[in-house]
Amino acid sequence: MQPQTIETVKDTVSELLEKLGIDATLSESFHSDEDRELLVINIKVKSPSLLIGQQGVNLQAFQHIVRLIVRTKITEHVNFIVDVNEYKTKRIEYLKSLAVDVSRRVLENGKFEVMRPMSSYERRIVHMELVNIDGISAESLGVEPNRRIVVRYAKEE
Repeated sequence: MQPQTIETVKDTVSELLEKLGIDATLSESFHSDEDRELLVINIKVKSPSLLIGQQGVNLQAFQHIVRLIVRTKITEHVNFIVDVNEYKTKRIEYLKSLAVDVSRRVLENGKFEVMRPMSSYERRIVHMELVNIDGISAESLGVEPNRRIVVRYAKEE
C-alpha cells in the first residue's frame, strides 16, 4: 500500500473528527485478512461511546462515510477499517471465541445452535472461524437485519 494512500485515509478520518468536534489521536497498523493486507486506522478518544454507538452502529456509519470520501480522493482500492479504542479488534476476538464455544457445544450434544442476528461483517468473521473446525457446518439464514448463523453437527458420510 502506497504511503500517500495511508496518509489520505488518515487525513480523511482526522478531518471528519475535527468537523465533529472530537479530540482524538490516530494511529495505523496492518493486519493480514486472508490473502490481503488490511489497514487499520485506530482512533483513541476519551469518550468512545458516541463514535461507537449501540453495537457499533455509529462506527459502521462513520467508516462508510470515510470510505465514500476516500474513493473520491484516490483511484487505488484500499482495504481499511476504522476502529475506536480497539472496539472492533476486541469484537473480532470475542466473535472468534463465541464461534469456538458454540461449535464445542454442538459437537458435545449433537444438536444445532442458532446464533443471534449479526451484520454481514460479523457473520463473515464467525464463518471464517467455523470453517476450520472439523465436524461443524454453518449457514446463514434469514433476512437482514435478523440474519443469523445456524451451526450444525456435520456427520461425515
